[in-house]
Amino acid sequence: MIPSRIRYLVLCAALAACGRDKPPKVASMNEALPNIPFPPDPTIVGRAGGPDALQLTVRSALQVDKVAEYYRGLF
Repeated sequence: MIPSRIRYLVLCAALAACGRDKPPKVASMNEALPNIPFPPDPTIVGRAGGPDALQLTVRSALQVDKVAEYYRGLF
């Protein structure tokens, strides 16, 4: 009787451990970076992150000095 209960508990534990893991939720841009000023004509090149953070790689079609001038005027 006891060995069958042990087998049952081991089987239940194994089934619970094999449950499907949900992929982690990636934060949306509005949640993670609500007030970020993007450069003029932005193109999002890459995106990575998790539920609490977001990393964006942004590219602008403008020249470097024009983007720098934009941020100097903004800040």
